[in-house]
Amino acid sequence: MAAIMKRHGIPRGLPALPALAVLLATGPAVAEAQTASGVYTPEQAEAGRAVYASACAECHQPNLQGSFEAPPLAGESFLNFWGDLTASALYDRISSSMPPEQPGTLAEREYVDVVAYLLQANG
Repeated sequence: MAAIMKRHGIPRGLPALPALAVLLATGPAVAEAQTASGVYTPEQAEAGRAVYASACAECHQPNLQGSFEAPPLAGESFLNFWGDLTASALYDRISSSMPPEQPGTLAEREYVDVVAYLLQANG
């Protein structure tokens, strides 16, 4: 984990929210970022789980497997799509288009926490 953080210029001991923001800004692939345990805290991922439950699970399902027009947010299908893209792209996509009836209405921290939860769920 320390090597991944060093490679992406994330100083050791940096608070988790800014560290995840740096991760998003530097753009490592989601598949690589998800292995970087410690880039976000368990508390962030748990906060993301709560946001997901209230703002995302209705369409994407509580188990992140999606339904109808809402794609899965965990597992092989998700990784096949997002694995070559950046965490920043994932954040940008979520924050600009979700929830679909009111895109961009969550707080920035809530979107970051959801990204942390999705990284955890896929890691």
